[in-house]
Amino acid sequence: MLAQLQVQGAERFVEDIRTTRSQKTRDHYAGALRSFGSWLKRTGRWDCDPFAGLPSPTVAGTCGPATINPLPPGCYTTIPGTITNFTGGGIYKVTGLIDITSSLAGSNMLLYLTSTASINGGNNGTLTISAGNTAPYAGIAIYGDAGSQINAGNAFELNITGALYMPDSDLTFNNHLQIDNTNCTLIIVNSLDIDNGNSQILNTSGCAGSFSNAAFLGVAISE
Repeated sequence: MLAQLQVQGAERFVEDIRTTRSQKTRDHYAGALRSFGSWLKRTGRWDCDPFAGLPSPTVAGTCGPATINPLPPGCYTTIPGTITNFTGGGIYKVTGLIDITSSLAGSNMLLYLTSTASINGGNNGTLTISAGNTAPYAGIAIYGDAGSQINAGNAFELNITGALYMPDSDLTFNNHLQIDNTNCTLIIVNSLDIDNGNSQILNTSGCAGSFSNAAFLGVAISE
């Protein structure tokens, strides 16, 4: 039975639920899919982490505070709210606070959060990142070591194309986190709790061929 499960079929099923059913029905299926995915992982029938064993990224050079806008790839101790754009095209290693007071955006890039790094998203702030396609981190937009955190204010918005990969982090958002649907958003964390926000099914239809088991990895976010 399990051997007959195919990513493409699961993606079609999720898309059908997302576009044709009510919010209550979507929440019901989201809960069932999460439970099924947890059972597969717990019983060893399915490895839900396509990036397991991938080492932390390395960035050459010394680290210092970010002062240039748009910001080129490199290693930074802090990124203040005055920085609103990444030039993209590489890896951004951050060891301290990323302060997003309004918006921060970049494409074709990897944002690497070390164990001491955190993202502070201000009220109504927006973080927009699309992943690059350079191996071995192709498809990963945000990579976080154990200890890294994302702290979001009221109505903070995440617009991620690719994977948010923080497998050892427990993320809690208490005041409505908005996750934009970009056709390929995977969230891989130890646990995720969103309170006072809208339940939604993430669309992974654009992830085909990019990630193992993509259909189940990004299936749902609920309150």
